[in-house]
Amino acid sequence: METLLVLCLLAVLLIRWIYLRDRLAEIDDRIDTLARLVGHSPQPAAAIPDLPKPEPPRPVPAPQPPHPTPVPAAAPPAPPQNPNPQPPAPNPLFTPPTPTPAFPAPNWESLIGGNWLNKLGVFVLVIGIALALGYSFTHLGPAGVVSISLAVSLAMLISGAALEPRERYRTFARGLLGGGWSALYFTVYAMQSLDAARVIYNPWAGAILLLAVAAGMIVHSLRYRSQTVTGLAYFIAFVTLAITQVTPLSVFALVPLAASLLYVAHRFSWRVLAVCGLVATYITCASRGDTAAPLWQAQAIFAVYWLLFEAFDLLRPHSVARSDHALLPLNAIGFLSLSLAKWSHAAPGQIWQLLAATAVAYLAGAILRARSGRWHAASTLTAALTAAAIFLKLDHQWIALALLIEAELFYLAGIRFRAPYLRHLAGSLFAVELGHLLVAEIRDLPVRSWTPIAALDAALFYINRALCAADLFYSYAAAAMMALVAGYEVPEPYLGRAWFLLAAGTFFVGWWRRLPDFRFQAYGLAVLGATATALYAPHPPLSLAAGALLGSTGILACVARGSKDRFFDDERQTLRLASSFAAVVSLAALAWRIVPEQYVGLAWMALAIPLLELGMRNLPAEFRPQSFALASLGAAVVLLNNIPSIRNDGPWTPRLIPAAAALLSYAIAARVRHESLHTTPTPNPQPPTPGFHGPQPPVFTLASYTGTGFLLTALWALLPPVAVAPAWAAAALILLEFRIPALDTQGHLVSAAAFARLFFANFDVPQRLLTVLPVLLSHYYLWSRTQKRFYLYTAAILAAVLMRFEMGRVFTATGWAVFALGLLYAGLRWNLHDLCWQSYALAALAFARCWSTNFYSPEMFAGIAGPVLTGAIVIACLYAAQLLTPRATHPRLFYSLLATALLAALLFYQASGSVLTIAWGIEGVALLAAGFPLCDRVQRISGMALLLFCILKLFVWDLRHLDTLPRILSFIVLGLILVGVSWIYTRFRERVERYL
Repeated sequence: METLLVLCLLAVLLIRWIYLRDRLAEIDDRIDTLARLVGHSPQPAAAIPDLPKPEPPRPVPAPQPPHPTPVPAAAPPAPPQNPNPQPPAPNPLFTPPTPTPAFPAPNWESLIGGNWLNKLGVFVLVIGIALALGYSFTHLGPAGVVSISLAVSLAMLISGAALEPRERYRTFARGLLGGGWSALYFTVYAMQSLDAARVIYNPWAGAILLLAVAAGMIVHSLRYRSQTVTGLAYFIAFVTLAITQVTPLSVFALVPLAASLLYVAHRFSWRVLAVCGLVATYITCASRGDTAAPLWQAQAIFAVYWLLFEAFDLLRPHSVARSDHALLPLNAIGFLSLSLAKWSHAAPGQIWQLLAATAVAYLAGAILRARSGRWHAASTLTAALTAAAIFLKLDHQWIALALLIEAELFYLAGIRFRAPYLRHLAGSLFAVELGHLLVAEIRDLPVRSWTPIAALDAALFYINRALCAADLFYSYAAAAMMALVAGYEVPEPYLGRAWFLLAAGTFFVGWWRRLPDFRFQAYGLAVLGATATALYAPHPPLSLAAGALLGSTGILACVARGSKDRFFDDERQTLRLASSFAAVVSLAALAWRIVPEQYVGLAWMALAIPLLELGMRNLPAEFRPQSFALASLGAAVVLLNNIPSIRNDGPWTPRLIPAAAALLSYAIAARVRHESLHTTPTPNPQPPTPGFHGPQPPVFTLASYTGTGFLLTALWALLPPVAVAPAWAAAALILLEFRIPALDTQGHLVSAAAFARLFFANFDVPQRLLTVLPVLLSHYYLWSRTQKRFYLYTAAILAAVLMRFEMGRVFTATGWAVFALGLLYAGLRWNLHDLCWQSYALAALAFARCWSTNFYSPEMFAGIAGPVLTGAIVIACLYAAQLLTPRATHPRLFYSLLATALLAALLFYQASGSVLTIAWGIEGVALLAAGFPLCDRVQRISGMALLLFCILKLFVWDLRHLDTLPRILSFIVLGLILVGVSWIYTRFRERVERYL
């Protein structure tokens, strides 16, 4: 019962928030309308001079000066002399907006006090009446309890109806109306469901009476022409059908209720109401559970629901609103969820029939939506449901065949109707088919069972490529499927030849028809053939290297003699690169066969240096990028083969390999930098910056990064663990001294690595202060040198962590709070926003640390409990930080919320039982009392929020743990208090807002 009340509370609060949002939007529209009227005010102002025509008698006494007296004819020109524009003629025009001060822009405090507290008070009062109905009174029987509840409900309705015509009390009156309808509804529900108030024993009569009340609420809500109010009334009607006993009325009544909702939504163009009605219909039906009805009856009801909303979606005009686009998928989700739940119990083996029939229905819906252009979602559902039916009905390779046929049909439909979306949908289905074939069937089925499907895939993909030249990926997929079939059908010794033959065929088609995608497929197949030949053919590596050299020469000859329209320029260049690449690969293979395995990476890096020199001398020029690739490969070999086996206390030879790799990397970087400085033209030479000369090529950046990485690894391998982080920090300082952009970035990264290293090796050793402090000071020095903001943050993090280890478990929070206060003062004093942000973070950490650790500590300090002492220090620092920040700013609100929440948590741990709510209430009243004289809005809002939290606690906790009579009295008294406060805010609105 309590859970239902809490859920109802949350639902009503959400609906009221939506209503208030709509009301505020309406107020903004009215203000804009008034502003436009004021903007057009000069037009009626021109007619105003006709009104002051009787004012010429005023200039008549003006003949007192002697000059105008001899000219009696000056009376006619008097109207032009009359300064009609001088008097503020727009004043009478602006009189209509004068009533606006009576309705000023709503202040949040007055909005909460005059509106929200009214709604909360009425709702709490209704809950109190509901709880009173559920309590078995000793002197009142069910009839008496029901009579009192009906009298209270009708009194609220009559009072609300009497006060609603008055503008001042309209908000208050609508709260009474809503509370009266809610109380009446719950009273009627209690008359048949609660033992203490049960006077109706016939479920049909009770359901009809509840529906009558809900219908009255709906009819009453329509007079407001408000989607939110009408939606709330329909929500109560759906709740009626959900909470009544399971009868045929509760199931069939959903049909006229949903139909009336859709009519109202269509009549007033309330799209959100239609979506909410759809969700409510399916949720209400699902809440009834399985009624053990026959499958055809249940499915017929579900189909009626689906047809209602599908017809509404088909007949509605085209709109771009999100709610309109959500109607079709939500209808599909609701219908399929209910149907699948029923079919899974009644006919689990025939679910594919349901999916197939639904797919046909959505196919018809897509056809009907074709003219409006809203067929995409229905087509997608058709494809998805058909695929699901295929998976449920068929098995193994037949699933792939059926998916292939479905996808091809969608693709042909996209070609026929010129609909790219259908072609894309077909592509998704092809992807599902290929995924199923590759993941499930290849592993479980014999080769001859799935290879025909794969061959058919390749044929259809090439046909699709021919039908639409824009879909190039189909030809690549076809080539991949042919390669896959050949890989499983051809024996391993001949696999390379088979792939070479496929490559030759595709290359011939691409060369003959000038189709670049076929040539690119040939290149890929040729690579596969070469790989298969190298792995499975009985030839030694040296012979393969010689064959690669000869093959590269032949490729160069073909490219040189071929016509220009047969290849792209980039393609020609790529083939040249491939030939030179074969030579480099052969040299690398020789080194791999000759040099010991431990030094292969260093050998490749060393071989890259002469190749780089040849490339820079154009002997040939393609050696230059290939030498970079070879050096990268050597560095990767060192990284993967040598570095993982290095131990900090192992032999010296493996530990020196990273140092040698660092020297080779820096040598490549230096050569590239030297070349770039001597080849880059400088038409307008500028005075060189110290340490920086000319642009930096990407290879220099990559090589220097690699050298720096190996340098850090060498320092880690050669130095004790405690000294690694300071050594890295020193390396960062050295790199930054060169003033080269790439090295500057590396210096920052190395400094970050030193920062991270401290957390793994330095904070848990006795020398942490001696090893952490130099890194911390280096970060502050780097900030002063480079003005990089993140160094301020890293230094602050190191200081905070150092405090954690040096100050112990208890006083860490206090140290963080004091540090946060100091950072805030420094940031405000020197206008450094980063220090302020660090203060915010440290304040949050101190808050979390104090709450999670200090409030549980049993220590005592000078007779004061440890939680009280540390909590008081942290809270004092937070309030001091609040006073330091300017008013009406987010940081002030942040510190205030932290301090208030921490004080509330301290009271939670120090107080217990019924005293806790009182203590929190005193804290909230104290914050409000401090906020009004200090004119501090943050304090007042914090106090009001704490009071609202006390109300929430009353619902969530006290509602379950207090006795019955105190619980009823608490709700009724609290509701009356909230209504009284709301009355004060409404009655004395002007005075309260002037005070605020």
